Amino acid sequence: MRFRDLPIRSKLLAIIALAAALGLVLNLGLFAAADLQSKRQATESQLAGIALIVAETSAAPLRFDDGDAAAATLAGLRARAEIVSAAITRPDGRVFARYPRLQPGQPASAPGAPRPGLVRLVHPVLHDGELLGQVRLEADLSGTWRESIATL
Repeated sequence: MRFRDLPIRSKLLAIIALAAALGLVLNLGLFAAADLQSKRQATESQLAGIALIVAETSAAPLRFDDGDAAAATLAGLRARAEIVSAAITRPDGRVFARYPRLQPGQPASAPGAPRPGLVRLVHPVLHDGELLGQVRLEADLSGTWRESIATL
């Protein structure tokens, strides 16, 4: 039986069911988008805090040119799986220490075009108002997004 041949009661029920289903799908989409945005902001806030801590603990290694201490500071970032790379740079942009540490003969990867799910943060390293360098963090948030989608 075609739709136009159905009784008016069946047509009204079908339209109401379709409208309710559309409303639920739209609500789910909006909820998912808000949840993703909220989790992204929370993760970015946590990463900014980590960048601040790394910057504060990197002032002395930069001041005294202690690359091993700076590398040890960055090595602690391995506890955060979403952080894919980090670097402490001099004010002129030269890399002072990096995470993960490059192996001998391994080329440094150039920062490419922004990728979806990748967040880049830069925080200055200051000591008594003097700029000693910068902390650069790159984090992959695609795992956070997968978790959000899985919970729906």
